[in-house]
Amino acid sequence: MDKQVLAEESSEQEELIQRLREANSSFLTCRLVDSSLVERESAIQTLEIGYFKYKELMGNLEGGRTFYNDLAKHLSRLRDECKHVVYQRRVEAGQLEV
Repeated sequence: MDKQVLAEESSEQEELIQRLREANSSFLTCRLVDSSLVERESAIQTLEIGYFKYKELMGNLEGGRTFYNDLAKHLSRLRDECKHVVYQRRVEAGQLEV
């Protein structure tokens, strides 16, 4: 009795394995022939490249913004120092005239 059940299950498993192999073969053939799949993969690759370029540009923009903000701070400090030096020279010139 157990041997008969085991033989039947083994036969069913072999049949299922054969059906799976046929379905997989059909799927693989369909993938090779289907041009929409190639177009889809191409579109996904294009989108992925675009996304990475966008991320790169955003990073570069952030770096540029940081650079110019720091530069503006340094230039503002330099301008203030120049104004201070000019003011001191005017005071000295005024004292020399007197």
